[in-house]
Amino acid sequence: MDELLEKLRRINHMLQKEGGFVTNSGEATALPFTEMASVLGDILRANTYLIDLSGNLLGYSEATDINNTRIKQMLEDKKFPEQYAQNLSALFQTTANIGIESDFTAFPIESRDLFITGVTTIVPIFASGKRLGSLILARMFPAFDSSDLILAEHGATVI
Repeated sequence: MDELLEKLRRINHMLQKEGGFVTNSGEATALPFTEMASVLGDILRANTYLIDLSGNLLGYSEATDINNTRIKQMLEDKKFPEQYAQNLSALFQTTANIGIESDFTAFPIESRDLFITGVTTIVPIFASGKRLGSLILARMFPAFDSSDLILAEHGATVI
């Protein structure tokens, strides 16, 4: 329980630090999506991707290099396939531990045989009742447990 609480505090700290979202003068600043993805990825020991409804990559962090040339190009272009993003928008609640055989996997489908133990968790991101995007988490092992899902869903509310 203490470990979970400490991890929640790390996530909350992203909101509390000076200059995080609003400057001292009250001016809005750019949201630090890459930093958020990095903190969540570190806490959850997972590759973390934040995308909007069109598939634009807002921020990411990779704990493990699972990428082939096609995926590396997507990261460089900061764009996931629009069809993939649209498919994710059909998910209205957290979908955990999606296997490598699913079209929702974050692992390269052409390399499925290399990532047999890979699991993906999709957390929808909402604000004021409107779907804004998705938090995509991927790792090789172990499966995401209930503590991981609590942290992921809390992280999605912070985002």
